[in-house]
Amino acid sequence: MQIEFHQIERRGEHLRVQQPQQQKRLLASLAGCGQQTPIVVVPLESEPDRYVVIERTVVILHWRRRFPAV
Repeated sequence: MQIEFHQIERRGEHLRVQQPQQQKRLLASLAGCGQQTPIVVVPLESEPDRYVVIERTVVILHWRRRFPAV
């Protein structure tokens, strides 16, 4: 299944602890190798075309930083 960034609900993103060194390594890995492990999402009950990420939220945050206009 493929979903677009605009379909992802960004709940709790502001609650994540920032770890700059780990973020830099992950962003470098994503840029060099792409995403190797899929994220896990569930559809929102109220909006079936939108999803909440329940696993791999860090990957979404870093893709957002790499492609902010998406």
